[in-house]
Amino acid sequence: LSLHDALPICCTPLYAAAQEGHLAVVQWLAGHGGSVTQADDDGITTIMVTGGTGLVGMGIKAMVDKQAVPNERWIYLSSKDGDLRDRAATKAIYDKYKPKMVIHLAARVGGLFANMKYRVEFWRENIAINDNVLHCAHEAGVERVISCLSTCIFPDKTTYPIDETMIHNGPPRSEEHTSELQSPLQS
Repeated sequence: LSLHDALPICCTPLYAAAQEGHLAVVQWLAGHGGSVTQADDDGITTIMVTGGTGLVGMGIKAMVDKQAVPNERWIYLSSKDGDLRDRAATKAIYDKYKPKMVIHLAARVGGLFANMKYRVEFWRENIAINDNVLHCAHEAGVERVISCLSTCIFPDKTTYPIDETMIHNGPPRSEEHTSELQSPLQS
């Protein structure tokens, strides 16, 4: 696993692949139709999903459950499985499951107002989570990592409740509000 392989990418194609079904997710993981990674010694390929109980993780699980493929083991982690902010706990997860592929969706999230109130804390914890997941993937010899970013973005003028179909229904929040959402390093 190189740093370039682990660079974060947009989750939209992954979510779209999940909508199409399990085979599309596996092909997307394998590089848009390429061969899937080598199986473990027992003939099973382990695919670990951090943030497996979140919105995208549950969408992937629903599709995988509908179209089970022999010789695959999907692990859906939640925060109950270990604290990804802690390097030792993250390494213990990798040691336990020995994944060949990782879909990294885990993040500290809390909605718009929590993001604004605790922006430094969210940033620091998410940096620790991402660093630990990617570093431990490298150390464990994981062959492919898909890392999705978590953010809180929505149109300036929209109706509520908002869902994913409404994300492009107008320009993002106006300039007068952007200082609330800037990186903590810019504040």
